[in-house]
Formats: sequence, C-alpha cells, structure tokens
Amino acid sequence: MSIYLWQDYIVLNKDLVDIITEEEADHHWNTEGSVQMRLCNRSQLEVTNEFGNEVICYIPYYYYLHSKNLLFDNKITTYKGMECFYYFMNSENIIIKEDIRHWYAPPLRPLLVNNNEHVNHFNMDFWIPPPYKIIYKNDIFVFEKPLLIIHNKYNVEWDLEPFNYINIDTLDILFNTLKEKYQIVYIRPHGGGIPNYSYDANQMIDEFGDYDLIHAKHREEIIPFIGLLEEYKSYTYNELLLRIYANCDNYICVQGGGSYLISYFFKKMVLLHIRGPELEDGRSSYDGWFKEVNIEDTHELLVCHDNESLLQQDIFI
Repeated sequence: MSIYLWQDYIVLNKDLVDIITEEEADHHWNTEGSVQMRLCNRSQLEVTNEFGNEVICYIPYYYYLHSKNLLFDNKITTYKGMECFYYFMNSENIIIKEDIRHWYAPPLRPLLVNNNEHVNHFNMDFWIPPPYKIIYKNDIFVFEKPLLIIHNKYNVEWDLEPFNYINIDTLDILFNTLKEKYQIVYIRPHGGGIPNYSYDANQMIDEFGDYDLIHAKHREEIIPFIGLLEEYKSYTYNELLLRIYANCDNYICVQGGGSYLISYFFKKMVLLHIRGPELEDGRSSYDGWFKEVNIEDTHELLVCHDNESLLQQDIFI
C-alpha cells in the first residue's frame, strides 16, 4: 500500500515551487520523486519505534535525504535524548516527544524502504549511515591501554524474562582475563531517572549484581559508564556514549538495540545472541548490514549463543 499523499508531497518537497495541482504532483512523484524516494507523507517525519530501529532504519534514511539535499528544512519528531544522532540537522528542526518507545511491526512503520532491520541486506540506494565515528572522534577519552567496551543489558524481553545478557560469573572472568591488556568501560543502562534517556516498554531490572561485582573486585581497573556520566555532566547519556564509542574499536555486547548502534563503530566485536529475530528464518543481520554500516575497512564479528561459548572466543587475547 502506497503512503504517497500528493498534498503532503508538495509541502515536504520545497523545491517543487511550480507544482500546485494533484495532477502535477502525481506526475512528478511517478517520474522522479519515487525514484529518489523523497518524503511523501508527513508521518514519515515522526519516529515511532525502538531505539535500535531508529538508529539503523530511520536515521540512515533521513541522512540519505540530507545527503541528496532532499530533507530541506522539514522538522523531525523523535524521542528524548536523540538530538546528538541528528547532528546533520539544525537543532530547531528536531522536535522531542516524551513518549515511551514501543516496538511496531514493519507494516506499521512509515518508511518507504528499509523498514525492517531483521534482514540480511538493506537497499543501500536509500540508506546512508551517518559517519558517527568520524564526527564524534575526540581527544578526551584516550587511555594508556586500548579501549574495550562491554555493553550489557538485563531487561524483561518479549514480556517474559531476561534472555540476552552476560551473567555475573562470565563478567567476572572477562574482567579478570582482559583488564590487564585493555581499559574496560562497562555499560548497562538500568533503572529509571536517567536524564535525557528514551526508555522503551522493556522493563529494566536493577537487581543484577554487576556494579556490586565491579565495586568489590575490579574498582581500580574497570570504568563504569555511570561513573563517567557523573564526571562529564555536560554531556547527555547519548552524547557521552557516542564520544566513547568513537574512540573504541573493541566490543563485547549482547543482542538488541545497543548492538545496532555499536555496528557503526567496531573493528572487533563478540556478540551474545541467545534469542532474537536477527537469526530467525535463515536470515542473518550479523553477516549483512552489521558489517555494511561500518566505515572500517576490516572488522571481525563473532556471534555466540551462550555465556560459555562467549568465554571461548579469543579475538581479544
């Protein structure tokens, strides 16, 4: 079903100053606009989905429009804390809503192309990932040892229970094994009340024990991201995340939206995937766009299916 609306098409494409009738708009859309995948419906300018879907489907489409001078001065509505991902837009053209994120099936997503992240490849004619690693590279987060980020989560998934997470025993072994060679930054969003953070409907669980582990056994070597948030208060959560990621090549992470963002940055990544649609029905996002989104010439991505096999990977040794 087409989402083309001729009146929206004229309003959203501000270069079409000579087109004023439905017939003229239809002709331009059918001969030129649809080929360029221009905006043709106001609903395309509002993000309505989870974080991972926004950073890998919505934003590369908007950046494609920007790169082709087809975004014009249209305003995009997104969730709290996402402004830094739209660095290529004027800040007054970003409208922030307070809504909680929810997952919507691909048919309900108002994009013309690449509206499903659970595929092997995107149509790259209309998908240009912003060069976040270049834009946010900095001299602040530089350490004596190579940086390694461990990005974990402990959330209720699919309204059931946590599935995709690095457990405490595995974390302890990873810390002990890798902390001498790398400066490890540990990230796990948790709880409520993180300023400028766009929460979704997946309940975060605070009682996990990871930060207790760091405090009790690794407090001198492991840097918790929550500590950096306290130290660098001038940055929002996502601004700080982008600046840390831009300086890092090495990642251990888990399935989900966090790994989608990491796909922009990694040279080496070990990803724990216990459950999720990225590998269902014979498709593999990890062998496809996870590597295509990345500006690095070479990258290595290893996917593990349990905590035990995660410990057997030696690309960081």
